[in-house]
Amino acid sequence: MKIKSPKILRIVLVVLIVLITFLYLQTDVFVNDRKDTNHVVTEVGKEDTSLKDGDAQVPEKSKTTSTKETLNRFAEDLDLFKGKQLGGMSVVSFSAFNQDFSNMYSQNVRIFLKGPIQVTGTYGYVQTEEGFHGYCMSDFTNDSLALLPYLPLIQKEVVPRSWFCFRNEDESVVVNALGKEERIITVLIDNYELISYPTTVVDRADLVEVVLE
Repeated sequence: MKIKSPKILRIVLVVLIVLITFLYLQTDVFVNDRKDTNHVVTEVGKEDTSLKDGDAQVPEKSKTTSTKETLNRFAEDLDLFKGKQLGGMSVVSFSAFNQDFSNMYSQNVRIFLKGPIQVTGTYGYVQTEEGFHGYCMSDFTNDSLALLPYLPLIQKEVVPRSWFCFRNEDESVVVNALGKEERIITVLIDNYELISYPTTVVDRADLVEVVLE
């Protein structure tokens, strides 16, 4: 059929252009929708993966339970009871050093012991980076090590305490009796406080009498 009117040709051309534009836009929207869908799937996949990784981690409540169970197991590694003889001293009482944990175990324990015992070792002033300072004794003779208390671990070698500091409330009592000079001395001590904890802690004892200096 022959179209003679230029006006009709223009109308047909405009309609074709509109159709082509519409089809192009529809195709672009479809592609973008596919991209967005893939993006969402990917994000969900990441979340799922994260959740799977998280499943391997212990929830806070489970961690608390696990910690308590661990402490209960550790409590069994102490052979400790009132009246037990540790070195030359007798156990009077014991408890958890850190009271945030109700359970006592080998690295969270405070033991009070009675003597007295006589020890010989090096006396001197000690100051630590943690801020502790006081007059202490260390480098004990073998006879003294045999009398000093130790942490009563089950089926482990006995390791006597290697140092302690004087607890006397008035430091001048110790200074007046022993002075400030570092040297080897022999003293009678009592009321020993043995502490075991993962951080720097200090055993303490009362100076009862100066035997030899």
